[in-house]
Amino acid sequence: FLIFSQKVSATGVPVFSGDDVEVWVFNACSADIASGKIDLRINSEDGPFQVIYYDENLNELKNISVQEGNGGEEDLDNLMAGDYRVKVTSTKCTVANLFINISVSPQLEINAELNPFCQVGKGIIIPDISGGQQPYSYEWSNGEITRVITDLEQGIYTLTVTYGNGCTAAKTFELEYVENPIELSYDITSPCTGATGSID
Repeated sequence: FLIFSQKVSATGVPVFSGDDVEVWVFNACSADIASGKIDLRINSEDGPFQVIYYDENLNELKNISVQEGNGGEEDLDNLMAGDYRVKVTSTKCTVANLFINISVSPQLEINAELNPFCQVGKGIIIPDISGGQQPYSYEWSNGEITRVITDLEQGIYTLTVTYGNGCTAAKTFELEYVENPIELSYDITSPCTGATGSID
């Protein structure tokens, strides 16, 4: 079991990985929503482990003894953005101190350039997703769960994107059908002789 003290910041991937401890940090959805999470994973056989969480003022938030460090009960969720500390002690009295920062997840933006379509049932919406904290998952108001939706009729479609630690953002699109008949331009030439004319 390693002895270490490490500063950790939120990225949504393993932000600290030692031989015995991994920490995954999920940002809060916004500054006023307690939705951050610290996912602690202890890869050691020196259990049980004493896990204690503190806030930035060293107020104890959680104190738990776990036999194995990957069952979920050693995690801490519903956190506001801010600084936290977690102390892990093994049966061999070795200690891991982690200083963790949870920030606010970047604002998710959903955009799409919509073009009217002229074939019934052939509409398409290709949204551009940026920001937030991946991975993204998609849910459309018509039940589709892919980013791009095709073969659409005229109407209103709402896309809800879930990202990070359960954060969501939504945007509504209005798809229009436009009749676009083919216009023909032609000249008729009447032959002076013979039996054949032409249309250009």
